[in-house]
Amino acid sequence: MFGFGAFWRWRKTEAGREATDRWLLQLPLVGPFVVAQTVLSFSQTLGVLLANGITAAEALRMTEKQIANRVHRRAFNEATGRVLEGEALSSSLARTQCFPDLVLDRLAVGENTGNVVPSLRDIARNYQKIVTNQLNVFTKVIASGVLLAVFVLVGFIAFSIVAAVFKVSASFQLG
Repeated sequence: MFGFGAFWRWRKTEAGREATDRWLLQLPLVGPFVVAQTVLSFSQTLGVLLANGITAAEALRMTEKQIANRVHRRAFNEATGRVLEGEALSSSLARTQCFPDLVLDRLAVGENTGNVVPSLRDIARNYQKIVTNQLNVFTKVIASGVLLAVFVLVGFIAFSIVAAVFKVSASFQLG
């Protein structure tokens, strides 16, 4: 219990949060989910802000605050700095190596055609579906695991009752 408390307090520090966020990105099922959530958050927020007339610099700063994963947030911050120096958003995000290539390609197409907001909306729509599907799979796996655990528990209880009945009946036959 002490170890868990110490871990939780360490995780609340900036270094602990970044280390655990980096660790989460390396987990097989959780990592792709975290990346999908980051892409969804980034594309939705930036798309809405740019569509409503917020300047690109301010929109990028505000979008950065919406990214929950500290590793992705730091990478987005670095990319924002490069964008403010004149680099394209897609190429500056590509340097971070935190975002999927397909997202970067679609963003680059939007930048080259002058349709960044529709590209961001399209990315957000697709990643909303991806996140929803991943959550559905997680829910089904957890529900199946809980159901299996309940079946095992009920089976154990039934076995214990039957074994006790046989033990009691065997003691009556001997006496």
